Parts: sequence; C-alpha cells; structure tokens
Amino acid sequence: MRISRQLYAGQYAAPKRAEILRKLQHGGPLPFVYVLTRAAAKEELIDIYAARDFRSESVQRDNPLLIGIAIGKKEAFQVVQTIITELYARNGTVNIDASFDTSDT
Repeated sequence: MRISRQLYAGQYAAPKRAEILRKLQHGGPLPFVYVLTRAAAKEELIDIYAARDFRSESVQRDNPLLIGIAIGKKEAFQVVQTIITELYARNGTVNIDASFDTSDT
C-alpha cells in the first residue's frame, strides 16, 4: 500500500486520519471505514473498498495508491465527488494518474 501525499479525507474521517492510516498499515478494527484508490482497471477512475476488503491479499498484491479515506459509504461517494470536481476545475480533465504522483508513499 502506498499513501498519496495529497490524501483526501471526508469530514468525519479527517479528525481520525492518523488513527485510520495507522490501523490500515498495522492492523486494527476499522468498522465503517472506506478507502479510495486509483482504479485497478485502466478504464475506471477510482475504486472504493471497505477497509476489511482493502486489506485483503488480492488487493494488496497490486500495491494500491491510497488517495482518500471516509467513514461510511455516503461519505466515500462524497469524497469521490470532491476529488473529481477539484481535478476537473484545476486541470479541465480528470486524470488520476497525472494528478496523484504514482511514486507517492
């Protein structure tokens, strides 16, 4: 797992950012936490995983780039909307690869 320096966090996840990231890296319960990554499929933009699914070997095998965290599915969709809206306003396009440095850790 790589963590973007430009990590987005929903309003409920932001105050718990350090705790969420620590538990993602080292283990611990994260009920209701969702993580956003650069999409594994090239034709898609962003993948959303429940924290328990994100930790699975099949997901971690691809060394995903974490670009957002949220508490609750609704907040996860709001964070996706924020990312897409901001990238489009800034660049006139939504290019996840160009907007999030793939060397971020």
